[in-house]
Amino acid sequence: MRAGLCTPVPERETPVPQSKPNDFEGNVTLRKIPLKPSSIVKATTYDGQSSWRDYRAHFETCAEINQWEYSDKGLHLAVSLRGQAQGVLGNLAHNSRDYDSL
Repeated sequence: MRAGLCTPVPERETPVPQSKPNDFEGNVTLRKIPLKPSSIVKATTYDGQSSWRDYRAHFETCAEINQWEYSDKGLHLAVSLRGQAQGVLGNLAHNSRDYDSL
């Protein structure tokens, strides 16, 4: 290379958050950043005819990509059930329709 044709690009420094008087050193709060609507992955429906283990792996992956909270996972699972699998939802008490119960 000839001298003068290539200029070094300065590195950017990552800003360090200023601590507040009540913060202790190393206190980090992680916040979920909402995904753009175009990147939401919809779980397929489950009718009880195929492997539950396979469907659950698919559903868990969708939940992770979409960053669903625990309560959201239960609601999304409930609306994805069809046929015989949906019958399970009807058999559960209304107050026990959380993700683990489903």
